[in-house]
Amino acid sequence: MNRALIRQALEAPTEENIEALLMDEDTILWVDWREEEDAIVRECAYLLDIDQITAEIEDVDNEAGFEMYILYGSKRVRVPLVIGYEDRHIALCSLNEALWPDYEVRYCIDSGASDTLGFLPLPMSDWRLLEREFGDGVDQLFYKLTPKPNLFTDPLPPELSPFRREEPHSVGQVLPDLIKQPSLSPNPDLFTYSFPWERNASVPMAHNRATEITAKNDAGPPPGYVPEPPPAHAPKRKSWRPWNKR
Repeated sequence: MNRALIRQALEAPTEENIEALLMDEDTILWVDWREEEDAIVRECAYLLDIDQITAEIEDVDNEAGFEMYILYGSKRVRVPLVIGYEDRHIALCSLNEALWPDYEVRYCIDSGASDTLGFLPLPMSDWRLLEREFGDGVDQLFYKLTPKPNLFTDPLPPELSPFRREEPHSVGQVLPDLIKQPSLSPNPDLFTYSFPWERNASVPMAHNRATEITAKNDAGPPPGYVPEPPPAHAPKRKSWRPWNKR
């Protein structure tokens, strides 16, 4: 946990300082839109350097065939999974419920440019200290999780947009409107393929690129694009649960 990078981003929330924080794999909890919920718990425990928190999968007679619980100290919190894309957010809220009042996971607003989102888990004593020193600046970078909106499936208000500081006609405002058009595929990978190198694209460029990627969606990412490998400590992911019942 690199607290110096957190303070640096709050003292001067420049693109460079925020990127330095988000790129630190020992500080930020990255959650993919198809992440296994028990892997979220394990990664959070790693970042907080605590071994008292674990995920428990219990076989039950329901449609999914299992239930998940988060264990922390004397707490045993059931995760009300719906077996859908909503489950990543649901697991994070349940994780906060289990960790309260010792720790809290908050959403890094500037991480939202793709289908993998970043979260910052900290002791509550750290959050209180930062809020006393930086006031509303903490909320401008780190969002307190609530049941709604679901960060992975629901439309988000402007204050939760990673492009909230950019020019009005940036790609951040264009692509969400483009993917609503019937002629364009709602494939979430559209964001993954577009945003890393085109955050500051103009409107025409964003439109042309989005159309091109959609037309070639079945062919995969553009030539030369190599996704970053996961951190060395990240648990090996299984396929998404509907095709991988435990």
